[in-house]
Amino acid sequence: MTLLASSFFTSAQVSSDSVDFDSYVSATDNDLTNQFIDITALVQSPTNGITGGAVPTTIQAYMGSATYNKLYTLTSTTTAMSLCFKYDASLYDNSRVDEAALISYTPTSGLGYLNLGASGDKLFMQSVTQWTVINVPSGGTLTDGHWYKMQGDFTLNPVNDSFFYANMYLYDIGTSGMSSPTLVLSKTNFVMPNDFVYYPGGYAQVKISGGQDGGGAYLDNFNITGDVALGITDIPKTLGLLMPSVVSSSLPVSIGNQQRCLYRVYNINGALIKQGSFNKSTNIDVADLSPSLYIIRFNENGNTASRKFIKQ
Repeated sequence: MTLLASSFFTSAQVSSDSVDFDSYVSATDNDLTNQFIDITALVQSPTNGITGGAVPTTIQAYMGSATYNKLYTLTSTTTAMSLCFKYDASLYDNSRVDEAALISYTPTSGLGYLNLGASGDKLFMQSVTQWTVINVPSGGTLTDGHWYKMQGDFTLNPVNDSFFYANMYLYDIGTSGMSSPTLVLSKTNFVMPNDFVYYPGGYAQVKISGGQDGGGAYLDNFNITGDVALGITDIPKTLGLLMPSVVSSSLPVSIGNQQRCLYRVYNINGALIKQGSFNKSTNIDVADLSPSLYIIRFNENGNTASRKFIKQ
């Protein structure tokens, strides 16, 4: 895609994407490292998954997360998300409020979130101002050693965009994770407030995480369908791009070869802030930028990549 105008996000298109965490070459070359950014305390295992690899959870969900490498826009299109997790009863601690699996849909332009989560005894959807939860009947818990698929979707109210219509489901897919889904918990056609309405012009990012205290041992098979902001693409491995996600005065960048690489920096509203070029590596001066989230797009001999970074 060639960018000719100063606006970065010119449009959006519906995209359905999935990550099965089966591709594994090394600890730094796998589905997790290649399709997610801002990875904290999560690593991919080449085994232990439904059809191959999986992502072991951290002790508590907030301790580890990974951000999917696409930005989304909120339109009338239904956004649907799902994530599988393996339940281990020996890990579950009902004295703690924690998630076995969690998907967080968060705006880049401000506070707010829409979380879909599950633990050993509940399924829930949560915003800043509302928590909608359904519990396993009779104080029970999920079945030890089984895989579960947590699934949810939300759609903007066409008349009043201050809230969503939402659905959430939890399916038991057996010890292999490949059994026919059996519905365990569900809540349909309920209302959730739209925190994003307070931050017009922004975009959303999607994070996954999971916690052992919630009973989650492994995460697998992430899926999302939604309106992707055009111009944000997965990072090609061929570019060999290395850069930090949080900076203060300069942004060090390197690529895997000596080809001339063009770059453009955009703010969260899509305005072009600065541009330039380099060979192999450089330090981009960002001292003059206001503290915020920015997007930088690279083009090296037709190979393109986009990354987000935070200027402190």
